[in-house]
Amino acid sequence: MVNQLIATVNKKTYAPLLHQLAHRPNISLMTSAVRVGTTIPEWTLADRFRKAREHAGLSQIELAQAMEVGRSAVARIEQGTATPKRPVALAWAFATGVDWDWLMGVEVPPTPACPHQGSNLGPAD
Repeated sequence: MVNQLIATVNKKTYAPLLHQLAHRPNISLMTSAVRVGTTIPEWTLADRFRKAREHAGLSQIELAQAMEVGRSAVARIEQGTATPKRPVALAWAFATGVDWDWLMGVEVPPTPACPHQGSNLGPAD
């Protein structure tokens, strides 16, 4: 089936990609659509801290200066060799503009909508 699909698409553009995908685990080819496996990657605390810094567009040095810590402290946290204390985590969240709960990996249930929101209720006459 994969060979038929490769033969029917533009060989210059799609054939090399489809060939690569056909030989990877957790990937199935369905007609012309490619479906990737259903695994969701786990993000470690270090991953979240690095992603927050990258999202803010800061280098390790710039973030360290903003938090008044050494660059090596930022590097150790991002490598997972050090766990940040609460004040450092709060400073990191503030400096990068990300939610502290997300940064720490805390699952926060969604806030239900206010039942009276938009109802424009006023005092009874």
